[in-house]
Amino acid sequence: AGSVAIGELAGESWIAGCPRCRGQLVEVCEGAGFTPRIDFATDDYPAVVGLVGAGLGVAVLPQLAVESVRPRGARTVTLEPAVRREIVALTLPDLAQVPAVAATLEQLAIAAGRK
Repeated sequence: AGSVAIGELAGESWIAGCPRCRGQLVEVCEGAGFTPRIDFATDDYPAVVGLVGAGLGVAVLPQLAVESVRPRGARTVTLEPAVRREIVALTLPDLAQVPAVAATLEQLAIAAGRK
């Protein structure tokens, strides 16, 4: 897999996600000294991986998203510096006692490295 400095991708075509994710991407890239040229935008992770696999651009995706989609033709690398985001799970106190909800919250905590 390896890693790549985000600045090395300055000349690439980018595939961005939702407006919030796009804003974070632009912020990180500008911090590295460039503004990304965003040629495609979609919130659909399999579509993003397909566009990357077709050679149409590069993208930053959450690790869990990449793990859930088999990236044919796409290579995954660790980005330097690492890009972090906050994800929260909300539920009503009574629903947190439902076994399926409790198990989901437990697995999310494990995936986030908090357990």
